[in-house]
Amino acid sequence: MIFGMFGLAMSTTFFGIATTYWQLVIARVAQGCAGGASWTIGLGMLADVFPPHKLGVVMGTVLAANTLGFTIGPALGGLLYQYHGYAAPFIFCSVLAFFDFLAVCWIAEPTKLSHVDPTSEVIAHAHTLESAPSPAHERFTDERTPLLRDGPILSHHGPPPKPTNSDTKITMWSLLQRWTILSCLLATVLGSSIFSGIEPTLPIHLQDTFHADASTVGLIFMAIVIPTFLSPLVGLASDRFGRKTISAAGTLLVALVAPLIALPSKTLWLIVPPLMVFGLASSMITTPLLPEMGEVVHELGGGAYATVYALYNMAYSIGMLVGPVIAGLLIDKVGFLGEMCAFTACLLAAAPVAYWAKWA
Repeated sequence: MIFGMFGLAMSTTFFGIATTYWQLVIARVAQGCAGGASWTIGLGMLADVFPPHKLGVVMGTVLAANTLGFTIGPALGGLLYQYHGYAAPFIFCSVLAFFDFLAVCWIAEPTKLSHVDPTSEVIAHAHTLESAPSPAHERFTDERTPLLRDGPILSHHGPPPKPTNSDTKITMWSLLQRWTILSCLLATVLGSSIFSGIEPTLPIHLQDTFHADASTVGLIFMAIVIPTFLSPLVGLASDRFGRKTISAAGTLLVALVAPLIALPSKTLWLIVPPLMVFGLASSMITTPLLPEMGEVVHELGGGAYATVYALYNMAYSIGMLVGPVIAGLLIDKVGFLGEMCAFTACLLAAAPVAYWAKWA
């Protein structure tokens, strides 16, 4: 993670001083690798520290922070470019990444602790044994008294808790063999492709239909971004009501509301309510997936959180790559309404496979 943040600072600086096309390509590739490293390791560190039943709120908070940066970044970059020139946004971001690098250097490596359920019967019985008064003749012992009695203490109170397979090495291939991981990756590709697919095509629709200028398009996009700040609440709901339930409900909401965004209307601002539902539903799709994948690793004994979140980042990147390409082809062939209907059909077709087939 330290190398990732340092690489992010250096590659962003290189962006500002690049003078040729290939220098920009190299800077962009380096920036993507560095950002992916810090993002993946950061999620893995959180999963190491927090127990699975609290990961929903934690990952929701992370996604909300990501949305905050996604929201203020373009506006801040535009102001810096307008008043201080081309290199100013990159210099500012590289300085910010350098301070983040210094902050990461102060973060201690998380200790691998066993997340014990304090409500379990074994722990409750142990507390009972500790608090129970001992007989008078057993209160005082001399050096001849054995510290450990014969036989396990809990032999008459059920079997001890089942140990985890912490010695088994978890590989990327072994994770991909579990259907829960595959279904989460499929849902991630779907969610990121739909969200990234509407980003380049919605401005075209707004300009062609409503003759909206750049500032108006930016305000309309806020309708998608603002609801994603509710990601911590979405994570809390997924911890309480089930991650599959919340994610599947988000998929259904996106499928239902996508065509409403493209319906003809005479008033521009009528598009705002369906866009807000779209933004919230997109958060409902992706937020529960992170803790669900982390819990799978926890059940396998832990130690591979970075690996599973690397798979998540790969799936998210695939969706971000495929979504705009498919959306661009669809809007040219069938228009914006046809594109939204195609997204709906894709979600409805893939949802049973992703959520109801074998997700245990």
